[in-house]
Amino acid sequence: NIELKLADDFGIAVENHRADARVSMFIFIILVVVLIIVLVIFSIYVILKVTRPIIAIKDVVGKVAEGDLTASFGDNSKVQNDELGDLTLSFIDMTKSLKDVISSIIEGSSELSSSSSKLLEVSAGLASEASASTQKAGTVAAAAEELNANSSSVSEGMSQSAENLNGVASA
Repeated sequence: NIELKLADDFGIAVENHRADARVSMFIFIILVVVLIIVLVIFSIYVILKVTRPIIAIKDVVGKVAEGDLTASFGDNSKVQNDELGDLTLSFIDMTKSLKDVISSIIEGSSELSSSSSKLLEVSAGLASEASASTQKAGTVAAAAEELNANSSSVSEGMSQSAENLNGVASA
């Protein structure tokens, strides 16, 4: 009888052990499923944390590439304190430098245009003065020619007078 009793106790113990093993296996499967769900949620969080700033940088870089130097990332205080944040701040500094360079070019171009206009005015004045000087030089040349002709006339008249005086003096 003891053997039957032991066999029954052993059978009950095996059944209890199998029931405990099934419960343990069920708990283990639930823990694995929960762990997988937590890991998937964490992975999605990390992916979004990394890709959102990259997408924002890509969008702003695209706008700047199209010539829109007013494009910005919004509030600079929200820039992350990591490599992507450093990249964002560097890009903001680069955009500011580009704006400064373009402003300098525009100012220089404006000054060049103004100087060019002034130079054109001076050139026109010099051309006008040169034309007036040419006219005056022509008038002076004509007057000198007339003076030369008058001097020749006076000289011939003086020669004639000298001959007449010589003729009167010899007679």
